[in-house]
Amino acid sequence: MLLNAKIFGIGAAGNKACIDLMCAIPELADKITLVNTTMKDIPLEYRDKAIELTGPFKGCGKERKKANQIMYDNLKSGTLDYDYDSKDSMCIIVTSSEGGTGSGGSIMLAKYLSKVYKQHIHFYIFTGFEDDGRSLKNTVDLFQELDESYTVQAISNAKFLNEANGNRIKAEKLANEKFINDVKTLLGGFICESEQNIDESDLLKINKTPGYMIIERIDLGNIKNVKEFNTKLIETLDNSKNMNYEPTCKRYGVVLNINDKISDFIDYSNSILKARCGIPFESFLHIQNIYQGNFMDIIVSGLKLPENDIVDTYNNFIESSKAVDISKDEFFNIIMNTESGEFDNLTKNNKVDVTKAKTDFFNERSENKNTSSEF
Repeated sequence: MLLNAKIFGIGAAGNKACIDLMCAIPELADKITLVNTTMKDIPLEYRDKAIELTGPFKGCGKERKKANQIMYDNLKSGTLDYDYDSKDSMCIIVTSSEGGTGSGGSIMLAKYLSKVYKQHIHFYIFTGFEDDGRSLKNTVDLFQELDESYTVQAISNAKFLNEANGNRIKAEKLANEKFINDVKTLLGGFICESEQNIDESDLLKINKTPGYMIIERIDLGNIKNVKEFNTKLIETLDNSKNMNYEPTCKRYGVVLNINDKISDFIDYSNSILKARCGIPFESFLHIQNIYQGNFMDIIVSGLKLPENDIVDTYNNFIESSKAVDISKDEFFNIIMNTESGEFDNLTKNNKVDVTKAKTDFFNERSENKNTSSEF
């Protein structure tokens, strides 16, 4: 890896993704912390990497405000903190946009790490299957609370459903596989020394550019001309699992792992990339022939956040809310008066303050005695 980073998996989805990341890239394990309001979703063998936030609830029932407050309280008490290392280039926060602990707690943690430790925040967000109004609302609220200084990636679990034949569990696993590849690309894990290099400083400039980021891998195979190269790139971008974006990038980096046979068939001007992602202020190129197979990795940063997708999500939330029947049940409008206390002798044993009750009782008795009339 060219770059060091601390990685926080927040909530159930963030935990699962980071556990898969540890399995795929063991050398990152000591950089990863799993954070949740309950240990229930974390397998026993990974609980030594986990921190359970203490609070009034086990889980947050998709309620972001509760998670936000719980995270704040645990940061203040020191239950969760950041193991500062001057070598860290960023803090990667991994979360779902829909769950309570993830979408609510991650925002508070990001503010803390950014303001206290001056760390660059990289959000990796999984948008879910948009099943209900609460999930839609949480997604909109999360994106509205993102600070403009953060770098943000977001991929949609729902976009993996076709590939997974409608199986949501498989769709989530496929999303996690992309996450793993993206993190390795982000940290320079596929870059090896070559004559045409993207170095650590170049990668830092790309990665620390605020705004929306996309990372894609293009399988080039044995292309025979530039047209085939461009077609491969178009197909990959068309089938992207990222949220939709405008061509507004500020920087991009291209890593080509290619053999000599196809080196003449690369569009080194990146005309398609510029048309789809925008004309960058800076661009960086790395060429190597290390790994088996020909591929191209792209990191595009500084894009505007996917406003249209969030607006669509908000509109879906409004429609979903309208579909929920919140009117008072007709049953409760029927008056059936059965008031009678003659036969009532069953009472609930409520919790009482016995000491106070005793004091009140004896005080009352004393007052009554002092005010009694004489015969």
